[in-house]
Amino acid sequence: MIQLVGPINTGIATGGDGSATSNQDSSVVISGVIVAIAVRPNFSYLSTSMDVSIKTKGTSAPELEILSISSLGGEGWYHVRPQAVDGQGGDIADLYAVGVPVYDIINVKLEAANDDDTADVWFLVDG
Repeated sequence: MIQLVGPINTGIATGGDGSATSNQDSSVVISGVIVAIAVRPNFSYLSTSMDVSIKTKGTSAPELEILSISSLGGEGWYHVRPQAVDGQGGDIADLYAVGVPVYDIINVKLEAANDDDTADVWFLVDG
């Protein structure tokens, strides 16, 4: 069953224009396969871009980066397709899995932003 989880808001970025940061954890464990992520930047006055990274906290299993976006300039959906690997952990050329299985708290981090920027993030989760 597909469900939409969120939004998770990053909180208000602080630290100076161009280098402000903020981050927020999901309030619950997200369980299932994340197949898509929607990101909506909430820019403060004169802001035009920010960096957003999304990863598991590593509370249930080792930490896992799910998505990293540099210079995000507008809202959009991102379909998560990790590189498929063989039995020895080597990449399989031109083959990608559908979604990222998770069972953990998710952290959304905002960087290279301006003061007062935030971002809202939703997860489309199968399972």
